[in-house]
Amino acid sequence: MPCVGFLDQAGVAAAVELQVLTRDEARLRAAKERAGVAELFGPTEAAGGDGGLHLVVGLLDRDAAARRALLLNLSPWLFFVGLILLWELVCRIFELPTYVLPAPSEIGKAFFDVEFSRWMMHLWATLRVALMGFALSIVISIPLAIAMMRSEFLSRT
Repeated sequence: MPCVGFLDQAGVAAAVELQVLTRDEARLRAAKERAGVAELFGPTEAAGGDGGLHLVVGLLDRDAAARRALLLNLSPWLFFVGLILLWELVCRIFELPTYVLPAPSEIGKAFFDVEFSRWMMHLWATLRVALMGFALSIVISIPLAIAMMRSEFLSRT
């Protein structure tokens, strides 16, 4: 049976045997994508003449593996930047009022127009309300959990 060669994530060449039981082109392509290989040749007959279908896969070079890893790592950031650009374009093309949907550039301008002391004042107010809500949830939830554990009626509901 022929060997399938590829580079693992560390760039070390490895080889495995792979037998394909179908000629379906979609499955061959899916196997190629899952394996992350550069070239996919064939089904070919095995050297023993058993008539089975086998794949011979080309060696994936280090540059292609590095590019693929870089693309996988950057894709969430690229999507985020693209989404922000799309948002900016929609706001400019359709001339949306800022009170309906402000453009990201307008939000950035407004952020830097406010002085730092005012940000700290609002930050403290928001943090204080969040901490009060957290404390209130603890004060209510812990006695309620204890009551539910000890009460036969409440434990059935």
